[in-house]
Formats: sequence, structure tokens, C-alpha cells
Amino acid sequence: MLTEKLLVERVGIFNWAPDGLDRLREPDWHFVQPKSGEALAPALKRLSSHVRTLVEDRCQPREVGLATRMEAMWLAYKGWV
Repeated sequence: MLTEKLLVERVGIFNWAPDGLDRLREPDWHFVQPKSGEALAPALKRLSSHVRTLVEDRCQPREVGLATRMEAMWLAYKGWV
């Protein structure tokens, strides 16, 4: 069972975790996207943000700096979900 295996390794995991945190805090460190996940990344972005998906589905980019009324966006969102 996974829980039993993790309990056996917990000391090692807790000793390893601070090193991982230090690496995450380095200014030039970033996660590397494996090739096997590249095709799934766009779908994950859409699933992680309803607002992003609404804008991609319903808004047509025209010019930089254009705006719309918040009420109009709220109504569009309510009709979209």
C-alpha cells in the first residue's frame, strides 16, 4: 500500500524537502515541461481559468486598449457557464 511505503520513507522525504524548496526559490529556476505533456498544456490552461476560457471563446481581439463594461462581461459569463 502507498501509505505504508511513504511512512517508511518519511524521514528521507522530510530531509529532501528543504533542498527542493531552496531550488524553487532560486531566481533562475523553473519547472521544465516534458515533451509528453506539451500537447496537454493548452487544455490544462483552459481548465484552470474560466475567465481565460470565456475570453478565448467569446471575445474577439480588435485593438489594444479597448474596453467593455463590467456588466456586459458579467452577463456574458453568466450565460456562458
